[in-house]
Amino acid sequence: LETIENKKDGVLVNSVPADLAQAVIELLSDKNYYSMISSNARKKAEERFDVKKITKEIEDLYLELYD
Repeated sequence: LETIENKKDGVLVNSVPADLAQAVIELLSDKNYYSMISSNARKKAEERFDVKKITKEIEDLYLELYD
């Protein structure tokens, strides 16, 4: 899985400083766009890095390897 889905929960840019600057300007100049990206990113992080979920995945892996 990709960590960032472009223009959904983040913005992918080339390593060219001007492209990064343009992406930042777009985010800062459109509050709705910024809010949507921010909300989606937070939701993805909460789902992906949930302590209970990660603990279960580690437990399952341990049982698979050592059971």
